[in-house]
Order: sequence, then C-alpha cells, then structure tokens
Amino acid sequence: MSELPLLTVTAALQAVPAIIVLTQTADRTVRVLAPIHIALALWVGLYHHVGFIHDLTTGTLLPVLAIAAAVLAIVIAVRHKQQMLGTLMITGGGLMALRALDIIR
Repeated sequence: MSELPLLTVTAALQAVPAIIVLTQTADRTVRVLAPIHIALALWVGLYHHVGFIHDLTTGTLLPVLAIAAAVLAIVIAVRHKQQMLGTLMITGGGLMALRALDIIR
C-alpha cells in the first residue's frame, strides 16, 4: 500500500472545507478568497504527484505558496461563521506550512 505525503493530506484538509464554505457563504470577500485558497492548497498538495506542477515549483516557491494558503485559511475562517470548518482549514494550513518549511516530516 502506498502512503500519501503529508502535503497531499493537508491540501485535502483545506480544500474540502473551503469548498463547503464557498457554497454556504454570502460574504463577497470569502467568495473571492476561497477559490484562490483552494487553488493554492491543491497546487501544494499535488506537488509530488503531477509532473508539470513539480517542474514549475521551485524550492523557495513551495513554502511561499504553503504559507499563503495558511494565511488565506485564517482569513476565511475568521470571516465565516462555522467554526468547525475554519478549524479544519487553519489546522491543515498550519501543518502544510510547517511541512513545506521542513520543520516537520
């Protein structure tokens, strides 16, 4: 059985709640930021699996994208009313940023 990298798991931990938030919210800011957040999380999460994403992402770009996804997760969580979805996104964003910075393995 093959194992999923932590970046892929944390991308799913961010993207799925962000999609739910996107469908439920009426806040215009969240409607703009959630698709950007989903795209960043999926870019970092698919880094190991998709060849052209791996080729386009340099060594310093991966941590920057992960940190940007974590910051967007915090902004979306603060502006959305459901705390559970926000908690999932913030946890996934924090773990993704720590993994991309090689602080955790």
